[in-house]
Amino acid sequence: MVYIYPVRFLRRLLIIGFIAAMGLMMLFFSNGCVSQPQPPVVKEPPTDYVGDQYAKSAEKMAGDGQYKTSNFFFKRAISNYEKSELWQKAINCYIRLGNNYQKLDDVETALGTLNKALNLTKTRLGHQNLELAKGFQRLAFKYLRKKDFDQALTLYQKALSIQLEILGEHHPDVAKTYNSIALVYWNKRQSGNANLNYLKSYGIKLLYSNKEVPEDMEKKYRSMDEGEYKKGELSGARNHFNRSLSEYMKLYGQNKPLFARVYEQIGILYALEGDYENALEYLRKAFNIRLEVYGDPSPEAGTGYLNIGICLRLKEDHEEALKFLNTALTIKSESLGEFHPETADIYCQIGKVYFQRNQLEKALDYFQKALIALVPGFKDSHIDANPPLDTISPKDKLFDILTAKANALRVMYMYYPERRKELQDAYFTYLHLARLMEMMRQGYKSEYYKLFFGEKIHIIYQRAIQTALSLYELTHEPQYKANAFILSERSKAAVLAEALTEARARQFAGIPDSLLQKERELKQDLTHFDTYLQKEYHSEKPDLQTIETLENRYHTLVLQYRQLIDQFESNYEKYYNLKYKPFMVDIAGIQQTLEADAALIEYFIGERVLHIFVLTRKSLEVEEVFLEEDLAQMVGTYNRAIKKIEELPFMRLSRGLYRILMKPVRHLLTGKTKLIIIPDGPLYTIPFESLTSGITGSGEPAEMDFMIKHFAFSYHYSANLWLYSVNHNTAKKKNTFIGFAPVFGEQSREGYVLKYDPPSLDADPVKVQGTAKVNLREAPVDAEHAVSQLPATEEELRAIIRLFESQQKKAMGYFHRKATETNFKNINNHDYSLIHIATHSLKDEGQQLLSGLIFSPPEEKNKTSHLNQEDGILYSGEIYNLNLDAELIVLSSCESGVGKLVKGEGMMALNRGFFYSGIRNIIVSLWKVEDRSTSRLMIAFYRNILRGRPYCRALQKAKLELIKDPYTAFPKYWSGFVLVGK
Repeated sequence: MVYIYPVRFLRRLLIIGFIAAMGLMMLFFSNGCVSQPQPPVVKEPPTDYVGDQYAKSAEKMAGDGQYKTSNFFFKRAISNYEKSELWQKAINCYIRLGNNYQKLDDVETALGTLNKALNLTKTRLGHQNLELAKGFQRLAFKYLRKKDFDQALTLYQKALSIQLEILGEHHPDVAKTYNSIALVYWNKRQSGNANLNYLKSYGIKLLYSNKEVPEDMEKKYRSMDEGEYKKGELSGARNHFNRSLSEYMKLYGQNKPLFARVYEQIGILYALEGDYENALEYLRKAFNIRLEVYGDPSPEAGTGYLNIGICLRLKEDHEEALKFLNTALTIKSESLGEFHPETADIYCQIGKVYFQRNQLEKALDYFQKALIALVPGFKDSHIDANPPLDTISPKDKLFDILTAKANALRVMYMYYPERRKELQDAYFTYLHLARLMEMMRQGYKSEYYKLFFGEKIHIIYQRAIQTALSLYELTHEPQYKANAFILSERSKAAVLAEALTEARARQFAGIPDSLLQKERELKQDLTHFDTYLQKEYHSEKPDLQTIETLENRYHTLVLQYRQLIDQFESNYEKYYNLKYKPFMVDIAGIQQTLEADAALIEYFIGERVLHIFVLTRKSLEVEEVFLEEDLAQMVGTYNRAIKKIEELPFMRLSRGLYRILMKPVRHLLTGKTKLIIIPDGPLYTIPFESLTSGITGSGEPAEMDFMIKHFAFSYHYSANLWLYSVNHNTAKKKNTFIGFAPVFGEQSREGYVLKYDPPSLDADPVKVQGTAKVNLREAPVDAEHAVSQLPATEEELRAIIRLFESQQKKAMGYFHRKATETNFKNINNHDYSLIHIATHSLKDEGQQLLSGLIFSPPEEKNKTSHLNQEDGILYSGEIYNLNLDAELIVLSSCESGVGKLVKGEGMMALNRGFFYSGIRNIIVSLWKVEDRSTSRLMIAFYRNILRGRPYCRALQKAKLELIKDPYTAFPKYWSGFVLVGK
């Protein structure tokens, strides 16, 4: 965020900056100087505070993964710094800008940006400058990525010559450059030169890690707790280190600290593979050197005690492990203090030793000591006490210790079932963890990090749910069963729920309509430019000038939008409170909303166990199914059997999945005819209505006992979001219809290339489906190159319109060239309760933002610029900014409900965006659907709606009609479309 500061504030900053500078000078001269070669001194004018603010904002955005916004601020900072002749700061921004472009995979722009940094360094700061060396390194890396190894080597060697003159032979930055040169030689298949440069690199690293094991290996060593390395997997690395010993002797002589670290590296590699005898041999060699060089006790010796202690713990030599870990604790607590994160880590390691020995009380005692050492002001040694969450930073260490504590409490009960208090303490610790995890997730600004964190904590929710259900089995107190369901809900679609909460906060916080309209317009513009930026980034030949124009406009809008949201949070307290209110699950509200003949079934997949919650108007029940097979593999095979019409595998897998997913709760569904399914994991990809309990009659598909014959189905991301859909009523006229069918025939495919001609409309659907000319409502990622005609979509839409007109209902359709993206966005959707789009879909799981729906191309294309013009594709990102406010949208296209599957969050598909845009119910497809059978299904669906049936029952009856026809009875033709909503 960039702020405009008043003049008096800038003057105050100048005074503070002057005082701080004088203080630093006094400190420098009081401590003396170290004589080293220095780069040429450049006289700089006073600091540019506006440029600094831009640079600070850019760094923050880069840290949050928002590289495009970061680039905008870096460019502003560079402009200010160059005007002020602050060359060093300008160069630094150029280099960071190049880093960002690299992370955006825009290599050419990154190269150009770094070249600017190099040229500016040469002309303004002189050749012998470390920033110039960094510029050479960055450029070299880009050439390395492009496999131009000769050019990369030349640039790395130039960087090395500068570093050697300024920094000397043993500087860590010199080590990095040696390592890069080794990598280039390795790619050039010159192993001798590669090994020599690698040894120089690693030797410097070890020389400079005087007190601790190098950080990268320390992380690997800590991973031994949960490592999955196999015997011999790391032998090549070990052998390399062994061969390196003689080379290090030549390079560095009898440098004992260096060899201590080499021995530790070898020992760690053995330990990672579970070869603890050899691991201990090398760790003890290293430890003896530490004792000889640094003495005992010393912090360096403490590290040696810790390393051997961890290895002994993994070897399950518990007595010896405790001796070493306790000595490490004594040394580290004396040098660092009793209340320090490293001290807390050692307490946790000791706790794990006792945990392995099944001395669970002692383990818990040490986990509690770890909490006390970590959290300032927390001194409660009682096991049932957990520290407050508000004042702890960073929270990830607390997360690790609380997880270990909760797991130990849970295992305590498993070993000693009579000790129910420990199970209850585990339960409350897991609840505490759940609150901590929610706080941590809210703290992430980037959606990417929120999604990643959601995947990471899934296992915690699994154990928490199991603990709650164990307490329910023991006590039969309904609160535990209810909280198990709430924990399942907390794990589902949290990112989407946060976005909807924020949208509702704007709606009900009393913000003036003019500001809300401004927010909508800014967001629409942001999405438009962001989408075209992504499209340009990933095109075969990116246009750098177009990218720069788009970026400038996009980041100007980002600044305006952030300022507006800050204004909302500052000036409208209700908005802030609604936006950040704690997560709540209204079980009673869900039950009251359920119809008497309906049940909500929520699935949670744990480790080898499936929890199935069944919520009805009068009860909440839960069943557990232990999984003997790989459920994800079963689902994948099942879907393939449907898509390829493999009848025997389908029948076997359909019955198998029925036994896992439906049979355990079938007794709870007596009298129920409507099911709301909340899937989990791979279950998002299957239509539950296609499951069958068996075959009746002749054994033909039409005779199968599909679940669609017993229940009407709908789906959602979570029970809470389902409740939101149901309660979010609209007052618009009922059953008013608008549809879009581009068709892509001769009248509408200008700008697209026809992929192949369709079969005739009177062709036999079965014969056609068996040929290569089956029309699927799917387009390749580059839709402008090949699309197929969809003649049945026109027939479909006109038939639906006739149905509505026959009952004097308002209905309108856009066909061929009129079925454009612009017309879709501009139509007053508030006049229509039902929206139908029959077209091709575009799926890009790698860049979800570029998935979308294809409309007819614009009637008039601007040949010089497309920055403010629609291109005929409604992209996923654009959908979030629509204001549709409709009861139902039908996406009659291929795979419109399929995208990247994110554990805990669900399917990242087009329907999420439409749900956010105001649609309460969405019909999407789970696979590539055929044109003509889809048309039949849709016409029957709308006919049932006009007869007064709810959406789920209208879709159920339409599917049953296709099942009656032997040509379309197999699930491929009718089960691909599912209803997300009520």
